Amino acid sequence: MADNIIDGVTTIIKKYGIIIVLEDDIVTSSGFLKYMNDALTLYANEEKVGCIHAWNYNLKIRKYKETTFFLPGADCWGWATWRRSWELFDSESTKLLQKIIDRKVEYSFNRRGTMPFVQMLKDQISGKNDSWAIRWHASLFLENKFCLHPVNSLVENIGMDGTGTHCDDVQIPQKMGGKIQLKKIPVSESEWFYSEFEAIQGKPKTLKKSIWQRLLNFLRN
Repeated sequence: MADNIIDGVTTIIKKYGIIIVLEDDIVTSSGFLKYMNDALTLYANEEKVGCIHAWNYNLKIRKYKETTFFLPGADCWGWATWRRSWELFDSESTKLLQKIIDRKVEYSFNRRGTMPFVQMLKDQISGKNDSWAIRWHASLFLENKFCLHPVNSLVENIGMDGTGTHCDDVQIPQKMGGKIQLKKIPVSESEWFYSEFEAIQGKPKTLKKSIWQRLLNFLRN
């Protein structure tokens, strides 16, 4: 699967210079395509922005007033990018992992402990998964690039019921919205995201296991 994704993205990028990528378990909202195209245009010349993403957790946002935010690296559930970013993609996962270790940035690479990305990269190296996305995330992270995310998700992953490739039966809090008003914001790592993520992770009545642990199990499967 990874080889097919990498080859397909490379082919389209070479021909058109930009790409919007959807896998078959991603359902889009009515505002998805406008958001993606507008964001690709809005940040086309912003070198610090490596990609655009359309998915987010169903967070209980209270104070943040913008409709988008930035996190380091990349994401893959409904995404878009430019030639300048895809040219940074490195498929050599062993080399990527060594750079992360040498720079002592494992915690940051794991998005402050909210995601098991280091373990996922190690699993890719050992053949336990066939992920192109972890290498995409690592490639942009090591180049100090950021990914734009919507506060309210514009897509929903319906493959988390065991029907999707590499997917186990895992319930992740997600809720697809409609349209959002997009405007340019400063390119820097979001702070509120982590506190909101911890808020939903710490609700035992709705999450029998921590999101981190469930995602780790999902990625291993």
